[in-house]
Amino acid sequence: MKILAEMTSNSPITAIVDATIFTLSCHDERMARLKETKVRVTMKLSTLWDAKTHVFHGAKVIHGASRTTSTFKHLVNRCRVEIEALFADSEFPSRPNVQLCANRGIKAAIKPQKNATPKAKGCPAWSDNVREYKALGYDGWAKKTSYFRKRFSEEHAFGMLIAKYGDEVTSRTTEMARKDILSRLMLHNLHAFLYHRALSQKEHA
Repeated sequence: MKILAEMTSNSPITAIVDATIFTLSCHDERMARLKETKVRVTMKLSTLWDAKTHVFHGAKVIHGASRTTSTFKHLVNRCRVEIEALFADSEFPSRPNVQLCANRGIKAAIKPQKNATPKAKGCPAWSDNVREYKALGYDGWAKKTSYFRKRFSEEHAFGMLIAKYGDEVTSRTTEMARKDILSRLMLHNLHAFLYHRALSQKEHA
């Protein structure tokens, strides 16, 4: 998956980090209103991709009830191309995540949560981000960071993935579901690679 992404993207990239949910064919038993009920098992796909070419440079599949914040460091550190800028929504803000981007020289626009406080706690980049967000308000902050434009690009890419392969997985175990989801990303990257290569050849013909 990564090799295809690296062959498609031109470094440095503008990265998008986001997550989406996939539903499995199996069920979990849970108690609701003193009654045992069955609910569909879900898996959460957390990804990092190139905003320009929409190829995935990193992915991590976790249980649907897990928080995606912890996947951010894994995605950024394992990306093998240079990241110039990065956009992420309010699922991913944390002091270590914002500081990680600052330490690596990445221009990051990570939307803080509504109840976020600017206390640095050893992460000055977090304090700067929250203060700017509160000073400008969401609209002002989004305009300054081009957040609206990048969010549109992001949703469009996830839309393409789900339109091609759906958001349901027939696997009955989480391990098989993880392999199924990651195989969809590999196919997506292959299609993107072939498309951009054909486009490049046409431009140089």
